[in-house]
Amino acid sequence: MKQRMVKILALATAMGLLSFPLCAEEEGTDGMSFSSFGEDDSTSSLSVNGTAETEMRWFLEDGNDSTVSSDPSLALSLGYSAEKVEMDAKLKLSKGILENYPEDVLQEMTIRAYMGDFVAEGGKMKLVWGKGDKLHVLDNFNADDYTDFVIPDYIDRRLAVPMAHLVYNGPDSLRVEAAYVPLLVPDRYATEGRWTPSLYADSVAKVSSLAAIQAAYEYQYTYTTIISADPTAAIAASDYASLMQSVYLAKVEAQNGLYADTHSLKYRQFGFRVTGTVGSFDWGASYYDGFEKQPTLRQDRLGAWIADPSTDVDPPLDYDSLRVFGVEGATAVGQFNFRMEGAYNLTDDVAGTDGNVRNNSIGWVFGVDFDVVGNLNVNLQTKGSVILGADGIKDNGTSDIEYSAKDRYHDDTLALALSDSFLHERLKAECDMVYDIESNDLAVMPKLTYSITDGLDASLSGLYIHADDEEGDFYSFADNSFVQAKIVYSF
Repeated sequence: MKQRMVKILALATAMGLLSFPLCAEEEGTDGMSFSSFGEDDSTSSLSVNGTAETEMRWFLEDGNDSTVSSDPSLALSLGYSAEKVEMDAKLKLSKGILENYPEDVLQEMTIRAYMGDFVAEGGKMKLVWGKGDKLHVLDNFNADDYTDFVIPDYIDRRLAVPMAHLVYNGPDSLRVEAAYVPLLVPDRYATEGRWTPSLYADSVAKVSSLAAIQAAYEYQYTYTTIISADPTAAIAASDYASLMQSVYLAKVEAQNGLYADTHSLKYRQFGFRVTGTVGSFDWGASYYDGFEKQPTLRQDRLGAWIADPSTDVDPPLDYDSLRVFGVEGATAVGQFNFRMEGAYNLTDDVAGTDGNVRNNSIGWVFGVDFDVVGNLNVNLQTKGSVILGADGIKDNGTSDIEYSAKDRYHDDTLALALSDSFLHERLKAECDMVYDIESNDLAVMPKLTYSITDGLDASLSGLYIHADDEEGDFYSFADNSFVQAKIVYSF
């Protein structure tokens, strides 16, 4: 892996060195660009910019015993443009990435070709569909990285995937898009530590519990079988049975075959989107055909895997197929900017009676933002969903993956973002709040950012979490309120 990193850095360095003989153009803190002129008088340029940041975070619940975490990072953005072709790439280096997700060193890479009214692009990409502002029900191609909860900005949490994207720019603001992804990258969660969600912990606990029962059965069965064949071999039989139990538990611990292998064409995704403008109203309609990004624990497969934890059986943790029919819109009325998204989510359980598959559902986003006084901006959005066919879930009882002990089959979340600036915009104040109406979960994230000089910013931020409902999304993180200081240099 270190050799791969050396190659990446060498390539980036070589690109920079090769560009120095060209004619440089200063761009201040926005980075550097280099231009050259070929024999056909076409212009091409290479741009390089990036950020270096370091942060310190300590958790309030731990008091003086709080562990101060820090993971400095360096991010580089490379761009190359010619007459009809563009390339842009984003690289990021940090201890956490190198140790846990080395494939994320290359964050994104897109090659783009302009062909008249058509634009074709492909690479490792992020694609945002929908009119919502960092809240969406139609943005389905990319998964989310929740290993640091929801602290990073929305686009920074998204995981880039191999993708082909074709755009047709028609007359009168008509725009038609088609996208194809040959594999599935699921949502990413922490599997240990304070950011491990109950979704993962509960699934692992259930598998471990059943595996322990199976291990005890395997031990007793093996021991009894050998003793019945040769009563004089009691000690040897006990040792052999213990060995068999250890081998079995090692297979369970390895989790081979527990999750579906989504890097195959079986998990391909594609979609279409049409957008346009009528008067002052921006409209859109889309279709997505793919999969859920969170796994489902298939009860009907679990027993077979527990009996033989290997890749030879169907994986008990798999991803439901999903088709999303969506509409979206946005308009401005005076100082108010309105936006909306609506989605009908179609799964393989249309009747709502299969306890191993998620039911159909409806999702929506409604939002408005406006300026109050000065630079104070208010952004208020609501995101909700309703599970259809809830009677089937109730009939299945606890064996249904969507069963709620509190008879809760709908969800409504409010998101409020406030921002303002002072001292000739050198000091920026922000506060993001997320409130789940049903579970009474609350997360408050204030932030102060001061621009020390051009390109150098210092910020002080924090997170407060209130969660006391076991069915709430934040319950696993109720003790994770923290304070954080960060310095960022942009070049």
